[in-house]
Order: sequence, then structure tokens, then C-alpha cells
Amino acid sequence: MYIILGEINEFEIMYKSGAKLGNIVNCYYTNDDKNHYVVMKSSDGALLHAIVKFIK
Repeated sequence: MYIILGEINEFEIMYKSGAKLGNIVNCYYTNDDKNHYVVMKSSDGALLHAIVKFIK
């Protein structure tokens, strides 16, 4: 699945916990009026790896 975000002026990455090569990471997408967010969690959903915020 591809999502066309249009013009992005800046982005912010908030790291919580590192992921290693071979780890399965689930990504979740949401948005509000001004921002798009991608949340990356472990395959079981117990561990938050990062939140990426795309700002229009």
C-alpha cells in the first residue's frame, strides 16, 4: 500500500527503542489536519520502536 502525502515541509523522528536487522516491525498510520504519523511497533505490539511525524 502506498500513501501519497503530497508536499511535506519537515519531519520529526522520535526514537523509543532500537530495532535490529531481522526484527519484524509493524507500522501504523494516522493523520490529523496538519500532520501524518507513522508508528512503528514490534510484531506483538508490546514494544514501541519509533514515531515519525510528517508536517505539511
